[in-house]
Amino acid sequence: MFRDFWNPSFSGFSGRPTATSPFLKFYGSKQMNGNKRIVVLGRDSSDIDRLTRILEGAGYIVSSTTNDSVAVDMVGSSSYDALLIARDVAEADRRYVSTQSRNRDVGLLVLTVNSPRSILTQLAQNLR
Repeated sequence: MFRDFWNPSFSGFSGRPTATSPFLKFYGSKQMNGNKRIVVLGRDSSDIDRLTRILEGAGYIVSSTTNDSVAVDMVGSSSYDALLIARDVAEADRRYVSTQSRNRDVGLLVLTVNSPRSILTQLAQNLR
């Protein structure tokens, strides 16, 4: 069932989830995710852009950066619900950023993005 949402031949597929698509009926509407703010940290800007489009299509408010210090400052200076760290960030850098971010905001959800397709599932399970 789920693979049909990513299959371009699936009827009604527009290349990006819409507010009325079955994909978002499962993961939540834009109204439900509209107040959720997320920071994305990664090294490859094209991967960050792709992930940002997926998240914004699901109704999240997304800020992204390729700099570790900027990500930590963003989390510390404003109230974000989650920090997503791309898999291409070195493990030592991931550990540093997650530790520093949690020191500034204890309740922050920190996730490693292994696949852009799975991130909506991870967020739906962890942001309630």
